[in-house]
Amino acid sequence: ISQDIASMFGTEAGNAINSVLGGIASGAALGSVAGPVGTAVGAAVGGIAGTITAESEKQQRDDDRFINEVQSLYSKVTEQQEQSLSSGIDLASKRETDMISYETLLGGPENASKFLNDIQDFGSKTPFEEDDLLEISKVLLSYKYKQDEIIPFMTKIGDTASALGIDKEGQNVVATALGRMKSSGKTSLEYIYQLSERAIPAIDYLAEALGKTNAQIYEMISKGAIDGAKASQIIVDAMGKEFEGNMKRQSQTYSGLVSTLNDTWSQLDRAMGEGYTTKRKEGLESEIEQLSGKLGDKMREANRLIGEFEASLENKY
Repeated sequence: ISQDIASMFGTEAGNAINSVLGGIASGAALGSVAGPVGTAVGAAVGGIAGTITAESEKQQRDDDRFINEVQSLYSKVTEQQEQSLSSGIDLASKRETDMISYETLLGGPENASKFLNDIQDFGSKTPFEEDDLLEISKVLLSYKYKQDEIIPFMTKIGDTASALGIDKEGQNVVATALGRMKSSGKTSLEYIYQLSERAIPAIDYLAEALGKTNAQIYEMISKGAIDGAKASQIIVDAMGKEFEGNMKRQSQTYSGLVSTLNDTWSQLDRAMGEGYTTKRKEGLESEIEQLSGKLGDKMREANRLIGEFEASLENKY
């Protein structure tokens, strides 16, 4: 019967009904000693007791569920925090090494700090990851682009890449081709073809800007008659004009929003990592200092003796 009730009403409701019915039956059995009236009174009292028991059991189950839910949430939060800290430490450590690198490239910590903050802000508003932007920026800086030219240049490359579906590797190729033209002062078909292979109509841009036909542009390039820096600027400006705003539109797509969200979380994780590494360095420096001084001397002597003892045991064996 208990199984039938549980089947009809569900486990929890079935348990409650069975508790009440069990209480009524027990109360009636005890009350029957006093006759019919006693049976009725006993059944009523038993029913009340059964109801109280059922309610207590339900409350206990609810408490258990609540405790389990809180424990599950706590475990999930602490696990996520551990992951964020681990990721944040890596990001904060990388930022330190990036600072050293860009201090050299840009001529000092102030310039490096401003540039890295600009890249971070740029990445948070675009569908591109910060690491990818830093990689492209190093290419551009190596080809003598100035610090204040980087973000506008990458905006035009980003708009073009968003419109034409150029991946990270392709963006590096485009930046490299344009950078080499600028720094070498030479426009070559090799660089032009690298752009054309990624659907960037570089010849069309040059022809329109210089008032020539495409055939004349090819001839001028073969004769070295087009200055590389000028050609690079013409192509970049034309790209920016033709594909303007595509990166912003791309950032509103699902994948773009995911990228932006990932960048936002990375910035939050980095803040945790910076707090950790800044404080932890104090302990690391103290530990190094202790191990390099008298304590270190004593530990080295102790370790030497431990080594001798282990060797003596092996010798005896």
